[in-house]
Amino acid sequence: MKVEPQKKVSDFALDEDNWVIGNDDSDIVAMPLLAHAAAEHHGALTGLKILYINHAISDALMVARALRGAGAELVNVLVPYRGIEDRSHHALSQAFSALGPTYAPAPQHPSLFSAVMAETVAAAIVHIADSASANGQQWMIVEDGGYAFPALHDNPELTIHMNSCLGAVEHTTRGRWNYEYLETDAAPKTPRTLRRPAVTISGSRLKTTHEAGYVAQALVDECHWLLRRDHQFLRHRKVMIIGYGRVGRALAQALQRADASITIHDNALVDTDADLMCSDPISAVEDGAFLVFGATGTSSFGYSALEAFIMRSPSPILYLASASSKAIEFADVVSILDQAAVDNNAAIALAGPDSTVLSHLDPEVGLCYTITVSTPSGSRTRTLVLLGKGYPVIFYPAHTHGAPNRAMDPVMTQLFLAAVGLPAACLRLTAAVHDINDLIAMPNLGLPASWKTLVDEESLLIRWCEENNIDWSEYRREIGFDSNCN
Repeated sequence: MKVEPQKKVSDFALDEDNWVIGNDDSDIVAMPLLAHAAAEHHGALTGLKILYINHAISDALMVARALRGAGAELVNVLVPYRGIEDRSHHALSQAFSALGPTYAPAPQHPSLFSAVMAETVAAAIVHIADSASANGQQWMIVEDGGYAFPALHDNPELTIHMNSCLGAVEHTTRGRWNYEYLETDAAPKTPRTLRRPAVTISGSRLKTTHEAGYVAQALVDECHWLLRRDHQFLRHRKVMIIGYGRVGRALAQALQRADASITIHDNALVDTDADLMCSDPISAVEDGAFLVFGATGTSSFGYSALEAFIMRSPSPILYLASASSKAIEFADVVSILDQAAVDNNAAIALAGPDSTVLSHLDPEVGLCYTITVSTPSGSRTRTLVLLGKGYPVIFYPAHTHGAPNRAMDPVMTQLFLAAVGLPAACLRLTAAVHDINDLIAMPNLGLPASWKTLVDEESLLIRWCEENNIDWSEYRREIGFDSNCN
């Protein structure tokens, strides 16, 4: 199947959507640090093509506009995590199209997500590489989730385009794992050999200390919204968080403020976490968990936990919500239940003789499975609901744009600054993944101007606090930012 770029609709009315996309194709909305950086590096990427893969939310559009203002020619791929499209998101899609050819894949079911994304990304790589070759240009990747750079290395039909690619800039931890290991979107085990350099902001001190609280609050906000659409509530319900990294910790705090009863599971928990209520997914569902958040960056809820819910949970319903930035936390659950819905033997293996599995998609809530189990006293029904179809709940509801632009401003500014500096520095970098600490270790005289700003993370956060009338010394202590880190 040929994947075509989305067409621009030039006459679409934007008057009611300015809060999302601004007034014109260069307006950077509610991100003053990014706007300043874009003005400072105007024209710095002239003549370069960029493949920009993003989550199709407002802050990503602002980065696209900053890249375009820097002179880059864009090809966009919009990751399809949205539920029902509303007017503002249609306007946002059109705004991306105004900046360059835009691919907007639309898998009909979560089980098709990986294949559709792989096909779309491959088409986008061929598009940008062929265009660059025809015009004697080079190109690079800026992405959120690690889709294109691994495909460029792994797909023999795409590796022929490696020579014209300068490298990549990546946003997330999962994306970094996909760059460094062959197990794309699975548990990282086998190191990957790269042929081009990549820069990641995923481990930057700014991002790791600043971002999680705002992301966690948005996760809880959107979870509340999706549950309300299903006439449910979260307060005082039993919630398990699988994965206790930066986002998991912040999520636990946000859920506690929402009066939920929290249980944590993470194999890496240490003695200092002993005050937490810890368990495992099987025990949690057997204890009647109402909601499970997956925050691991891998598949977090497997066959055994699913079977425990169906056969031994005292609760007739279980909600699953992904706190990751990729659609991988519950991919195994979708695969197991989809197979059981069409294969009697798979249903029997999962839930016993005479069991049935039915699936139903509610676009406003998510993907629902109804499992009917035969018992000596009759039948018993269990309902499993994947909020947002198992996609990241922070991006799914029609109204959402994730964490607010103003909160994400310093992080997205780092992404932009990393991209601006890569063309000038790529020949001095080894073919590996380089984080902010690696850039700090480079001779200062050799750093591109944008990277000097990028690595001065304290100054970026001080400016952000000034823009938002926040006391820097208090904020630094609250988020645990080490002023001596760089």
